Amino acid sequence: MGHGLDRITRGLKSKICINISEGKRRPEAPIESAKFALEGGITIRNHVPIFPHWKHYKDKDNEPEIAQYIGRLAGQFTMDTRTKVVKDACIDLLKGGQRQMRYRLKMKYFNGLSENQVPKTLPISSMIDEQWLALVNMWSKSEHKEKCSKNKINHEKVQFQQRTGSRCYIAQAHLAVDMESIIAQPVENGEEPKTCIEAVSHVLPKNSTFLGNVGLRIPLVTNKSRGGLSSQVQDLQFELENERIESAELHLQSQEMEKQSQEIDSLKKSTAETNALLRQLISFNKE
Repeated sequence: MGHGLDRITRGLKSKICINISEGKRRPEAPIESAKFALEGGITIRNHVPIFPHWKHYKDKDNEPEIAQYIGRLAGQFTMDTRTKVVKDACIDLLKGGQRQMRYRLKMKYFNGLSENQVPKTLPISSMIDEQWLALVNMWSKSEHKEKCSKNKINHEKVQFQQRTGSRCYIAQAHLAVDMESIIAQPVENGEEPKTCIEAVSHVLPKNSTFLGNVGLRIPLVTNKSRGGLSSQVQDLQFELENERIESAELHLQSQEMEKQSQEIDSLKKSTAETNALLRQLISFNKE
């Protein structure tokens, strides 16, 4: 379990509940989604062997690996692993995580190294030597190297890179809905409809300089114009959930600080008693 999830669980005195909607692969709540992905990655790194291809996980001999992975992940949260939605989300997390782990192993222990420098024994504890050698053999094949070269060339041809930063697709979709809602708001008599620039300025962060950098005037945002958005209630729920978790963490930290303060006071008291006893012994020896 990650340290952050451990503190939250102890602060809330209960495990975080994972809610995944039908047709989704991640929880919609940011905290739930982040902790779910984080714990999935920790479980993959520490307990799941990395096979050359995803199809090997579907073999009957390796089915227990998937079951153990789902069980370990479910043990950190409150979620029903009997439902198909939760199982599909866990498997999708495993599918992406093992691909990333295979890439990191290749970058660290294979790329740029000669054949003699490549480790012959497993570099991680979750794999056996035969599984590691299977990965090395796959990477050493000429077909695999040719495929990697073609993929690298294709990546260089991409003209429009992904520019949402660390913002996930769900958050990006909510912003698009917010902008459409602002433009579609009914207009009262004597008022002009909202422009696209005004809609963008409403949903951008307060400290964003995007519109200014592209040479557009940033319109003023009033509280009245912010009302009536369909996603505002959901955003407030997310903020309340974050504040509740943060307050639980602060409460736990204050308890730890109070405990440390008591230990320091006890140590000072014992030190004073020891010094007093030493002074008595010194005075007794002088007499």
